[in-house]
Formats: sequence, structure tokens, C-alpha cells
Amino acid sequence: IESINAEDFNGLTKLRKMSLAYNRIARLSSSPTHPTVLPELYHFFLSGNLLRNVSFADWSAPKLKQLHLNGNQLAIAQSVLEPFPNMELLSVVKNPLNC
Repeated sequence: IESINAEDFNGLTKLRKMSLAYNRIARLSSSPTHPTVLPELYHFFLSGNLLRNVSFADWSAPKLKQLHLNGNQLAIAQSVLEPFPNMELLSVVKNPLNC
């Protein structure tokens, strides 16, 4: 898997954990006209991919508590916390972040 269209997850209204870790995902796209809605998601694992940039601006996952982005190629992470009001853990170790 190299590219993910996040709107493909819509309809998974009972999904609580999602792991897309350790693939070769370089792109996670979403659309403001078709926001990604995952009302029950509380753990999301994207560690060990090839992501250079992520934006969750077009996501609604109000119960998300943990987001794992370890071991990617992230230099910047845009709009990571805003759509997730209940976030307790954002893990971004082993990324070349420009802070």
C-alpha cells in the first residue's frame, strides 16, 4: 500500500482501532468535500511508513485518544490535534521534524 484515500473509511462507524503501520504509505489524502468521519475510532497506528506530511483537517474522529506516527519521514505535521479534542497521546518519534 503506497497511497490511502481516507474517505474510503467512511461508513466504518463502529471502527475503534485501525492499524496501517509498517506499509509503504507515502500519502494519506482526504477531501474537504468528503470529510473522513470515524465516530468511534480511538487508536490509529500509522507508524513505520513513508509519510512526509500529514493533515487531518478534514477528519472527524472525536473519540481518538492515540495517534502513532513514529518512524515516518515527517518534517511537519499540519492540523494534527485540532480535529481530535480527546487526544491523549501523539507519538512522532523517529521523524526528522522541523520544530
